Amino acid sequence: MTLKTYAGLEESVKRWLWRQEDLDVANRIPDYISLLEEQMNSRLRVRHMRKRVTLPLVEGVGTLPADYLSYQRISDVKSPRVEFLPGYPENGYGFEIDGDEIRVNSPAVPSQIDLVYYGEIPALDPADPNSTNWLLQKYRSVYLFGVLTEAFPQEREDPRLMVFGPKFEAAVSRLERQDELAQRAQMGRRRNSGHTP
Repeated sequence: MTLKTYAGLEESVKRWLWRQEDLDVANRIPDYISLLEEQMNSRLRVRHMRKRVTLPLVEGVGTLPADYLSYQRISDVKSPRVEFLPGYPENGYGFEIDGDEIRVNSPAVPSQIDLVYYGEIPALDPADPNSTNWLLQKYRSVYLFGVLTEAFPQEREDPRLMVFGPKFEAAVSRLERQDELAQRAQMGRRRNSGHTP
């Protein structure tokens, strides 16, 4: 079984848990996966998490997407060059986020805004053995070593934690580094696309 689905991840984690007393830990694998996903949603802001949506507003107030984590850019749909900034900026185009709502403040309140935001990593579903997401497809080591690290935080003397923790951190650093390089390349392509040789 390949390490690209929920079932493959679960099987791989069980293989890494080689001690008899680890059977109790193995029964909690869905919890460890969920805890890892929560940690990654708090920690990562990479291009695979970036989404774009048009939000309707009623009197300047709209409901944020259910998977919203943080914003990257907010602009007026009819005037894309008008960017809203946090709070009450000098240009008069500001926004505030309160709970799951966004309120925009501007001289002429738009009926729609264009929201570019970071959304949650789609959670793996324990009920679906073929469940997958971009993180498991592209960065399997983040999931594998992250779940194993979650499984042993209370057992500080377990030597495996000394292996899993650094491997997990290295995998996350590799993901962030690759994302940064990809974003730089994308910006370079955009900059060069307007020029003729």
